Amino acid sequence: EHIMATHGWSIEDFDFHWRGMDTSLQPKPPGAKRQWQPERILTPRPDALDLINRATACFYGGRNECFAVGIHHGPWRDYDVAGAYATSMAIVPDPDFSVPPTYTNGYLSLATISPVSYGFGYVDFEFPPDTLYPCLPIKDKSGKGLIFPLKGSCYASSPEIYLALRMGAKVRSNSFVVQHAKQTHSLLDVMRHLTNLRARAASEYGKGSPQELFQKEVTNSVYGKIGQGLAGKRNYSVRRDEYQVSPPSSITSAPQAALITGLVRALVSA
Repeated sequence: EHIMATHGWSIEDFDFHWRGMDTSLQPKPPGAKRQWQPERILTPRPDALDLINRATACFYGGRNECFAVGIHHGPWRDYDVAGAYATSMAIVPDPDFSVPPTYTNGYLSLATISPVSYGFGYVDFEFPPDTLYPCLPIKDKSGKGLIFPLKGSCYASSPEIYLALRMGAKVRSNSFVVQHAKQTHSLLDVMRHLTNLRARAASEYGKGSPQELFQKEVTNSVYGKIGQGLAGKRNYSVRRDEYQVSPPSSITSAPQAALITGLVRALVSA
């Protein structure tokens, strides 16, 4: 709602320009009652379809590893990044789907990869043999998360590829796509707006009040809603008494979600 108000957009404009989605109305089925209301059907706009598919393939979870195996008695150190996803969202620019994307074949270089860009593709990579912490993720076949080998193939985003090149890795792609971005940062505006609402709630009702904690929860949920429905995760429905696949939210957008989480993983890896 804040992005739509800022740009003067309708919901259809928001879906088209920010999410890369076309809106159509469900055709009226035979025998439908007079008060029948058609549902909005969203499909990727043709000029954004390839990018959305690649970004969805590049959407992974966080980097969370233990580098010791067996029984240990410490000391343990757990490294976390304060405000990681909120900060990452503030950095991400708005995509510009009206400009045709560029494609790169062959070995990628620092001259062609920006760490904060909508770049996604399937790559072959190899790090120097003495690299302690490689940064390109491969999904573990047993479903236990991500592993980071010295050599392999995977879908990867610009931030991690940029870092891999800085670490001396050779990265090759048959078709790496980069989508143009605007000079606007709508998610930065959103995070400022929500932060102000939380500060106002704390001022009016007190820190730790239900009103302030509600605003904190809303702010912390933005990233999860942007990535909702991309990874095929399931949740339990109390009403249906069954597990079901989480559907996309009204702000789900694969390019933004993949870039946001790619930035955080690259930062942790660095």
